[in-house]
Amino acid sequence: MAIEPENGETLIDKWTVNYRNPEGEEFNGKLLLTTQNIYFEAAFSVTPRRVSAADGGVKIKYEAIKDLTIEKLSILTHALFLLLEDDSVHRFDRGMLSMTNIEKIIKQSIEESRT
Repeated sequence: MAIEPENGETLIDKWTVNYRNPEGEEFNGKLLLTTQNIYFEAAFSVTPRRVSAADGGVKIKYEAIKDLTIEKLSILTHALFLLLEDDSVHRFDRGMLSMTNIEKIIKQSIEESRT
């Protein structure tokens, strides 16, 4: 399933990331930031015992984000946590790569969506 921005949206950037949904399931795939939404398109389901192909994704509207933080998971790994209005938590990380640029774009997009 290829995720395409909706009419009126402009793609800002995209990255390969790891994603943990509110149920604790972990996936690897593409994170797309647009002018209106955050999209995650799953490529693989990741468990401690195996990696398998996955299909599907998630769409998060900037207006639905109540809080966003970056937390240190290990000595080299940081994750971006999104707390939504429904109190669900979505986690994104890039392994040892920084999440700072992604955080800045999301914060700016949240501000723009609320003006």
